[in-house]
Amino acid sequence: MAFHSCMSLVSVTIPNSVTTIDSWAFDGCSAFASVTIPSSVTTIGTMAFSRCSSLIVVFVEWATPLSINESYSIFEEEKTSAVILFVPTGTKALYQATAVWKDFRMIVEYDPTHIERIEIPILNAYTSNGVLTISGLQAGKPISIYSISGQLVFRGVAKTETEQIPLNVRGIYIVTAENQTIKTIVE
Repeated sequence: MAFHSCMSLVSVTIPNSVTTIDSWAFDGCSAFASVTIPSSVTTIGTMAFSRCSSLIVVFVEWATPLSINESYSIFEEEKTSAVILFVPTGTKALYQATAVWKDFRMIVEYDPTHIERIEIPILNAYTSNGVLTISGLQAGKPISIYSISGQLVFRGVAKTETEQIPLNVRGIYIVTAENQTIKTIVE
């Protein structure tokens, strides 16, 4: 129960040296918005991520989905149907067919080599001088931008195929538009 009920924990990248996430490890971390789980993890204990009410994104690095016993849940009481699961490129179909992982709201492929930007076909985002440029939009469709802590920092409607939005605070942002999600960094 390393971080059990830690109210200030927002994001965690679990080190590659970790092989087990213990039961209840992050239980009750109500501000917890993002976790990256490396392929070195081979076991996740019961309710490891339960009651993480702010959880919005989970990044995993397994080429083959980690098998989770359906008789207990690692996300108990969480609505994984509201969480976006990022999986390695080429593995989306495997995760869509695997217990626990198939229940996430959206499954998005990404390159887990820790590049700064995730590119999803059609939708693209990049930053320059504190301005976020998003292309591949459809006029009249909504755009939402969240900080990595899950705070909504922008909500609007695309006027053109490419929009420029000033973000004056450095950090990692999650952009959702066109039923897609992109992680980008403002430096």
